[in-house]
Amino acid sequence: MKKTLLLLFTLLLALSAQSQNSLLLMTYNIKNANGMDDVCDFQRIADVINHIHPEVVALQELDSMTHRSGQKYVLGEIAGRTQMHAYFAPAIDYDGGIPVSLKTMRLPGREEARALIMAEFDNYIYCCTHLSLTEEDRMASLELIKDLSLIHISEPTRPY
Repeated sequence: MKKTLLLLFTLLLALSAQSQNSLLLMTYNIKNANGMDDVCDFQRIADVINHIHPEVVALQELDSMTHRSGQKYVLGEIAGRTQMHAYFAPAIDYDGGIPVSLKTMRLPGREEARALIMAEFDNYIYCCTHLSLTEEDRMASLELIKDLSLIHISEPTRPY
């Protein structure tokens, strides 16, 4: 039996340590909104997110204006259905996509490019990545992330 390891890294830096405060964070690899049935369904993805009601969700493997997505801004489609604000941070320029700028840090990835996205909020910073498939690249990525002593993010240039 072939085992697949999907390693998603989520880093939370809380600026306020009050025990009565809590956040529900979510990370979700949506495979460009194509389900196990290979049907592209933005509403199905939005329904999963809406059911969980996270304050923040980081999505992996989605397109921005690519030929594969029919020139649709997939994150915008999902954001509209979840009533959430969206910020796109591309890891790779794929299939004619038009990337939207956001603070990212490049990470090692032999099979394809990898990136760490960093989103700053009033009381915390939320980081998410889809790490490489190779153990060597994952370990190198974790060292880079661990070495971040101070994360400061400027305002995104194109919020949705």
